[in-house]
Amino acid sequence: MSERPVTSRFRFLVTLLAAGFVTIGLAYWYAATKLPELLERDARAQLEQKADLARSAAAGRSFSDSLADELGRAAVDRVTLLDARGRVVGDSYLPASRLDSIPSEADRPEVRAALRGETGTTTGLSSALGFTLFSVAIPAPEGVIRIATPLSEVLEPAVHMRRALLAVAIAYLILLAFLVEPSRRFLAARAPAGRAHVHAADATGEKARQEEELVWVFDQMDDAVAVLDRRGIVVRANRALADMAAPQAAIGRPARSLFRDPAVLDALDRGVAGREAETETESGGRTYLVSVRPHETRILLVVRDLTRLRRLEGVRRDFVANASHELKTPLTSILGFAETLQDEGLAPDQRTEFVRKVRHNAIRMRRLVDDLLDLSRIESGSWQPRLESVSIETAARQAWEELGGTGERAVALDLDTAPAPDARADHSALDQIFRNLLDNARRYAPAGSAILVTSHPAEDRVRIAVSDRGPGIPVAQRERVFERFWRVDPGRSRAEGGTGLGLSIVRHLVAAHEGSVGIEGAPGEGTTVWFTLPGEPPAV
Repeated sequence: MSERPVTSRFRFLVTLLAAGFVTIGLAYWYAATKLPELLERDARAQLEQKADLARSAAAGRSFSDSLADELGRAAVDRVTLLDARGRVVGDSYLPASRLDSIPSEADRPEVRAALRGETGTTTGLSSALGFTLFSVAIPAPEGVIRIATPLSEVLEPAVHMRRALLAVAIAYLILLAFLVEPSRRFLAARAPAGRAHVHAADATGEKARQEEELVWVFDQMDDAVAVLDRRGIVVRANRALADMAAPQAAIGRPARSLFRDPAVLDALDRGVAGREAETETESGGRTYLVSVRPHETRILLVVRDLTRLRRLEGVRRDFVANASHELKTPLTSILGFAETLQDEGLAPDQRTEFVRKVRHNAIRMRRLVDDLLDLSRIESGSWQPRLESVSIETAARQAWEELGGTGERAVALDLDTAPAPDARADHSALDQIFRNLLDNARRYAPAGSAILVTSHPAEDRVRIAVSDRGPGIPVAQRERVFERFWRVDPGRSRAEGGTGLGLSIVRHLVAAHEGSVGIEGAPGEGTTVWFTLPGEPPAV
């Protein structure tokens, strides 16, 4: 073989590698600089559109905190209403009790622009929430409407793109590992004897350094990766694959000995035969994607753990199916009653009853949608608790009054919270926790009985419990009641207006306070739902 073709191929290889790194570098530069600008521009357009819709929905209505909460649920973002002097009148993320303590925001850039009749935009850290928001403010007849969303959500696609490019760069380094040795032999063959002698030690040291770097990169990968020879024997494996093969060493063993699934063994056989293959397998309750890629004298084996992804896909399917069913039931009732109401010969008392049932099912749908929006906001991470000193007794009484007190079934509320200190909690979150637990307890408690709310200190936390004398929950179902749409008695819960999301919301709100939640009791002996929150430290 002549020297020119070899040199041309080598130059082509070097050019190809350099072009790859340049391409990855430019793409990363774009994801780090230009893409965030485009995302912020798109977010501004979306927030302006939401603000216009909020202004239309608020037309003719006075600004208030309840209006801000209503608009916030519709926009699925933070909505703040300010009067003509820049004072906060309502905020969907803050309780009404905190609004008076917020100073005027007339000097904020976006508010100042909106008060001039323009659209204002700003990005900044929210002192009330503790994270950075991207905000848009527009003028309104009552003052200013401002809609904000976490900046981390706006820039999330750019973050994902940078992570993907880093993964591509790692894969490129692995490919480079297959080419280092042939390139070294090529350079050694072309180097003069004297020069090769002079640089032999340097070349050996450089090769060792590169080898260490590649091994380190190899071991940092979450996927289990192995390099096989053409017989299917493991010649190199990263730490993840070594852990999978434990307690025996992976290197030197046939890759077939690591798996039992016939589909995986067939994929390995195809790799040995020079063909690419990919298959999924389950082992020890986990799901793996096994990929086999032959390359000249080596075979690349990659095992990726898909367990969490498949579990999330299952949760998503179940959630969509359950949500569709829960919405379909009241919607079907509404449609049926609406068609009956079109009958002109319907008696007045029947018409009144059907209208009442239509309203009942519409309220049920609204509660379900509100609970879904609350759950989505909590799970997305855009909501964070704003801790303050909260009286447990006051919060429980306030939630009970919001529910209408004893109700038609004359269920009373008893409080035993004297020994416990106040909690360090988000006031609106604790109110929602109590409303969900007290509503559940009142729904199942016998008529004329009492619901007991107790609290006592538990080291640096407060343990709060809500107990009723209802039918209780079987032990096998206690953990499942915190799942979305799970009901112990589905028919009774739906008939009394339950959405099946209350305890799931309670669990997520308590977890956001770094607390725990659980259920005690036995069938026929009532139910106690307890949870813990940070306690107010004693005064020094």
